This record gives sequence, C-alpha cells and structure tokens, in this order.
Amino acid sequence: MFRWLAAWLVVLGVVGCGSAASTDAGLLDGGGGLDASASDASSLDAGAPDAGLVDAGAQGAGAPDAGAPDAGSSDAGAADGGPVDSGCVGACATTTLSLSFGTAMAPLDRAQHGLEPDGGLYVEAHAGGDSACPSMSSPTPLRTVIISGLRVGGGVQTLDAGLRVTLLDFAGTLTTRPLERAVFARATPRFVAPGQLVSYTLEVTFDGGTLTGGFAAAHCPSLDGP
Repeated sequence: MFRWLAAWLVVLGVVGCGSAASTDAGLLDGGGGLDASASDASSLDAGAPDAGLVDAGAQGAGAPDAGAPDAGSSDAGAADGGPVDSGCVGACATTTLSLSFGTAMAPLDRAQHGLEPDGGLYVEAHAGGDSACPSMSSPTPLRTVIISGLRVGGGVQTLDAGLRVTLLDFAGTLTTRPLERAVFARATPRFVAPGQLVSYTLEVTFDGGTLTGGFAAAHCPSLDGP
C-alpha cells in the first residue's frame, strides 16, 4: 500500500518513517496524529464507512467483473484492467476536477481508487507525476486530492456521513499550507463498481478555496487498505 498522505507527512516530519499502513491508520482514525487546530495540518477522521452493495439506483452500478485482477495483487504499476460497464461513458468516465484559491486555478486530471477493509473507498486525484498506480518510487505529483470515507451504496455523501477531502499542494501553486482540509464536501455517485471503476461528482469548499467537477477512478491495488 502506498498513499500520498502518509508519504507527505513523513517528509514534513509530522510522523515517523513507519509503514504507510500504520501511518494512515493513526491519522485517519483520529488517533492524535495531528492537532486539528493547527493552521498547516489537520487530522482526518475516516469515520467508519458502511460496507454494502452498490446502490441499484446508481447509474450503471454493478459488481466488478469476475475477470478483474484480484484486489490483493501486489502489482502497483498498473491500474486493474477488464471491461467497464458501458453505462459509464462520456463525462462519467472522465476526470475533470478544478481547484480555485483566490485568483489561482489548477486542474486535477486523473484519479485512482483503493478498497478499504470495511468496504469503503479511498480515492486519490492527481495532477502531474506518473499515471501508473502509485508506489514508493513514484515521482511526486504537482498536487493531490485525497477523498476518503466514501461508502459504497451510500448515495450522496457529505462530511456528516464521514466523507473527508484533503488537498496536498506539493508545488505550492494554490496554497502554502501542507494540508488543506475540506470544511464542506458533497460527493454524488455516477457509477460505482468497486475494484474496477468508481465515478463521482464533487463539490468541496476549503478555508481558502473550492474544488468542483467529477472524477472517474480505476482501481489500483497499491491503494488498497491494509
């Protein structure tokens, strides 16, 4: 498992150089990894996403194709292959996220998802870097947005339901803070096939900016939870 939040916090010296799995667990369960009152970093409460089936009302929702690679695969180099339900085409199958902080604007043009042990989804959306699944040797992207706490079959989700959205602006294009945590977020499903492809629209507000648009995220085994 490789997740940019854990790696970035190690670089900042906020946490030690432990495994990515233990680092994520300490931060996302609110276990005291970061003081929420700090101006440059915030703890993330991943909540306890409910496991469940894909909402039959969601467009094109369905179980992953049986031919898709096993989610436990150790191959971090490529997103899972296999056919994607033709119900997710056009905008549904495209990542077009836009960040705006004051007069500065910047896009995110690709996304990938991992599977959490409790049945939830973990998503990273990026600009720059390598389009392959992330690994310890991946080049640092320009910016990354982390979406956690997504519940499969949960319909529209907000912060109250455990959704969390965090911006890591590695290049400092939009903000000089190491972390920007959402103060408002809404995720609306367009297509949900965990382990294959998930697609949502996002409306997010940070203290100093916004994130809007949609993402289509293929599965990356390296983003799966421990």
